[in-house]
Amino acid sequence: MPSISSPNDPGQPEHRLDLRLPVDCPRCHGKHIASVAALVVPQPLFFGGPADAPSRWTLGLSCPIVGRAFDADIALPVDEGVQVRRVDVISVDPVPDPALPVGDGNQPPTTATDPSAAAWLTAEFDEWRKSSGLTLRGFAASMLSTSTGAVAVYFAILKYAGLERISGGWRVLTIGPAVLFLASAATWVLALRPGLAWAYDVAEFADYRRRRLVAARRLTDVGLGLFLAAVAFAIAILAAVML
Repeated sequence: MPSISSPNDPGQPEHRLDLRLPVDCPRCHGKHIASVAALVVPQPLFFGGPADAPSRWTLGLSCPIVGRAFDADIALPVDEGVQVRRVDVISVDPVPDPALPVGDGNQPPTTATDPSAAAWLTAEFDEWRKSSGLTLRGFAASMLSTSTGAVAVYFAILKYAGLERISGGWRVLTIGPAVLFLASAATWVLALRPGLAWAYDVAEFADYRRRRLVAARRLTDVGLGLFLAAVAFAIAILAAVML
């Protein structure tokens, strides 16, 4: 564990103080509780009061939310009659409540209704990981219906706008948006196509799942590009017919 030490005097008996201190985290911009163990020795008294004690320490901590290290300048709540020799960081725990308790208790602060930020992020990550495939398939299924339905909508609007006024080679161009809509629909079908593979363990399944999701994502990118191109082409055709 990370620690910061000061010169040790073997002539003085050391005592351990377990402290729980509030910390403002610059990584996640939240608040945490740092559990530390401070080794202290009695401090000799001088005329006019006790000698100065090193009560402020810079501790190397790690954010429990994002896992990134940072340094924190912390004032140790110790009596003036003791001198801090060493500070060991035991753990850093997230707390959801801005009112952080400070003391030497052994139990981490908890609330009855609010989960910790770390638990919330973990649950959100598990849900995102589990539903990512369903989200992708749901989007592909929705776009498949939209792409195929757009063909009929396009020709209906084109007929209303005056398709009969177009002749010759220009009339051939009017089928361009429909072709793009159908090509987009084909990519959504490929993205939804079920796959068959043998997975003998979790590692093989994870690799297969990753490859399937990557391939489906590429197909959805192509399908979305074709769909947007079809919409732009259709707008250009309708504008030319109506002008």
